[in-house]
Amino acid sequence: MKKILTALVILFSFNYAQEANSSQATTQQQKALSFKFKDINGFDIKVTETKEGIRFDTIKDKDVILFFYIYDGAPCQRELELFRDYLKENKNVEIVAIELKGLDRQKLKEYAAKKKLDNIHMVVGKEAMDFVQYIAYRAQWPGTVPFIIIVDKDGKVKHIQIGAMGKEELDKVLKK
Repeated sequence: MKKILTALVILFSFNYAQEANSSQATTQQQKALSFKFKDINGFDIKVTETKEGIRFDTIKDKDVILFFYIYDGAPCQRELELFRDYLKENKNVEIVAIELKGLDRQKLKEYAAKKKLDNIHMVVGKEAMDFVQYIAYRAQWPGTVPFIIIVDKDGKVKHIQIGAMGKEELDKVLKK
């Protein structure tokens, strides 16, 4: 009888230890990555990984268009102009545009002023490189630009696209 009780105690102890380890592993796996960087005007952008996408913690109650571009690419320039004009009509959207060709903060400020992009969160790519690499990995993005990710206000990815979007397509995705 003692042997049976001892065996049961050992068995239950082992199961309890396994559950505790499993719980710790789950907790560690659930810890989300987060990224912090600033736009050219000093606005803090904090992004947290979610199960279904990414959440922009410092941009509340709005959909976000995350745009990766190079400043001298013709399709990228047209897209920035489209986004600039789109924001004038749509107050429930923010745009975070990350420049990847290597402009420093001052040059990007000058570029944004010249193109009248003051309503877009313009970000120096070098200052957000950890986030750029994370997106490349998670979205399996090869680095082609323009690259667009549309995230709803709850952090769920609604649309991913390599290449430019027209206004109609943008409306269609954002009005879903």
